[in-house]
Amino acid sequence: MPYHLRSDTDQQCPNLLGESDYQRIRRSVRPPNVSDWEQTRGSKSMHVRAVVWLGTGVALAVLSSVCLPSESSAPRERIAQAKQAESWEGTGYRTIGFFSESGVFRVNWKTRNEWPAGSGTFRLTVRSAISGRPIRIIADQRGEGSGSVDFVDDPRLYEFIVESSNIGWWFNSEELR
Repeated sequence: MPYHLRSDTDQQCPNLLGESDYQRIRRSVRPPNVSDWEQTRGSKSMHVRAVVWLGTGVALAVLSSVCLPSESSAPRERIAQAKQAESWEGTGYRTIGFFSESGVFRVNWKTRNEWPAGSGTFRLTVRSAISGRPIRIIADQRGEGSGSVDFVDDPRLYEFIVESSNIGWWFNSEELR
């Protein structure tokens, strides 16, 4: 049942509005019982919606294929580059201060020249140069030996505390980046 918009003015003065204007106004007004879906069914707005959905789907497909990892972007093994800071050697007890720019460094150590045999001890500890708090024991060796330890902390001033008896020692630190 078509809905017609008629007013008293239209019936009294039919020539005030042209026929095409009257039809356009009549089509633009919908009856209260017609839903949005029924009004747009078969109109150009439905085609516009279809084009928008299709365009959105194509754009998502293109973007998802662009964002996929390629074979050349396979995870590579990360290699740390070391910068040798300093090395120290000696006998007995010593406190050595140094600054680490990254807080990540490797300590290589070696003990030798133990005299008398079986009586040498070596302990190397890292502590905060600010608070004096021990952070980590790098080496605790009886007799001759060697080793390497990676250390990870915050950039700051550190101190190496060397405690040694009856044995010679050597160690260095390498800043890892």
